[in-house]
Amino acid sequence: GKGAKETTGELYKFGEAAAESIKRFAGISLASAFFYKLIGSIKASVKEAIDFQHELVKISQVTGRSLDSLEELTQEVTRLATGFGVSSKKILNVAQTLSQAGFSIKDIKTGLEALTKSDVAATFTDIANTVEGGIAAMAQFGKETKDLEGILGSINAVSGRFAVESSDLVTAIRRTGGAFKIAGGDINELVA
Repeated sequence: GKGAKETTGELYKFGEAAAESIKRFAGISLASAFFYKLIGSIKASVKEAIDFQHELVKISQVTGRSLDSLEELTQEVTRLATGFGVSSKKILNVAQTLSQAGFSIKDIKTGLEALTKSDVAATFTDIANTVEGGIAAMAQFGKETKDLEGILGSINAVSGRFAVESSDLVTAIRRTGGAFKIAGGDINELVA
């Protein structure tokens, strides 16, 4: 009986020590998991910042402007990204495409908002296709970036009301817009 009591007491002490060790291990594991997630988030943020800077450098090279002079574009991209929940890298890709098409920074800023809105619209699926179609519509029908929101709004309205995808309408503008304009039509007639 005496041996059983001693063994029970020792087992109880062992159980308490094991429980304490498990609590410490769980605490260390939680803290480690938090720091791993924090480090992963910091790493992703740094990568995103580097990608952002890389895209700005590309725009700088295309436009011939310094990075410092692109500050207003950077602010616009940040405003649109936070306001609409669209990736800043995606918006900068649109800005790069517009700059390659020969648009000024002022025109790029004007067009970015309309194109960013199209990315969150339910009927538009691919912003890269949309920007190409927008450039084609402006070139073929003599429109400016300030008209882009109206053009994309018309495409969105027709797509939402009828059984046609916005990307199909954008493709139609890209492929037939010039001929349609020569025949005397305008952009709204083509979309209709």
